[in-house]
Amino acid sequence: MSYSGFPRMQHKKKLKPFTTSTPNNIIQIYQQIETTPIFKKKFQELSAAYDVLGDEKKRKKYDTFGDTPLGTGELSEEEVFGKMSQAMEEMMGKNEDFHRGANIELPMELTFEEAALGTEKLVDYQVRVECSQCNGLATLPGHYPEMCFSCNGKGFTTSGKGMFMQKRVCTGCSGTGAKISHPCKVCKGRGTVPKARKLKVQIPSGVDTDHQVRLADKGNIGDRRSGKTGSLYLNVTVKKHHLFRRENFDVHSDVPITVSQAILGDTIKVQTLGGFVELKLPSGTQPGEKRVLKRKGILQDESKSLGDHYVHFKVIVPKSITKEQFELITLFSKNEKISPEQLSQPKWKTILYNIKSYFWKP
Repeated sequence: MSYSGFPRMQHKKKLKPFTTSTPNNIIQIYQQIETTPIFKKKFQELSAAYDVLGDEKKRKKYDTFGDTPLGTGELSEEEVFGKMSQAMEEMMGKNEDFHRGANIELPMELTFEEAALGTEKLVDYQVRVECSQCNGLATLPGHYPEMCFSCNGKGFTTSGKGMFMQKRVCTGCSGTGAKISHPCKVCKGRGTVPKARKLKVQIPSGVDTDHQVRLADKGNIGDRRSGKTGSLYLNVTVKKHHLFRRENFDVHSDVPITVSQAILGDTIKVQTLGGFVELKLPSGTQPGEKRVLKRKGILQDESKSLGDHYVHFKVIVPKSITKEQFELITLFSKNEKISPEQLSQPKWKTILYNIKSYFWKP
């Protein structure tokens, strides 16, 4: 006994019946293999023969040892169909880069807190799925796709030679590798139909405007069972926050304090992404001075580390004061240890000098 009924040492003749088969014969056999035992057996023989004849070492072992060239007996069903699928793809020149389903892009607007901490969103969108009428074959019942002879079923054509060779989507079959003579009336020969889909999406922490969140295999499937499913891309836009601003993974905020708080010091509450925290304000705090709250910033999804929160103090100068307040401030300003010459320099302008300059009318 021998593979495919051919005698040993005649491997060059073994593939002749298969090479003379038409592309439509191969496609029809491939589609019926799961339902017709005889075709399953024939393809098992084809797979074994192709595996042996395509490898010089295995062919020599076969010529020497006979039906079990690898010394392992018959191939398992999984191995047979795995090798058969690989052989069919190689014979038909399959290239999934030209058959992949189209990607889908959707806008995704997030609040500052959602982008910083991560969140779950429900996405509604239209996606192309396999046609249930023709099971993705794109043909009427009893008919099958025919191989495109413009590209020999590859879905693409080539031009040029060597490093200058270029691949282009076949215009005869739109990259599917097959032509439809009797198209399905439901999907109009595409093998796919549009369908509304709702999907729960986990948005990672730390995303920002112009970031993309990719969800693999959540896009459109390829027409006519012609390749991998595309991806879903969410284009992120983050709303501006009324308190917070962002620099990388750090958060900045301006915190207003009164003149008396700046002079005397105080304990204040500062809002952060995680809620309010108490912060001790030292006496003599200057306008624009900042404090750092460690690990109160944005969570980095990949490293799981936290940025910092920078608090910038803004001293609020009152626009109107009482006569008594004015007299006290004037008295206090006369006792300041900084000379008027020093006060004229920007770095020596203290809170009291700012107040005096605002209210003093020479």
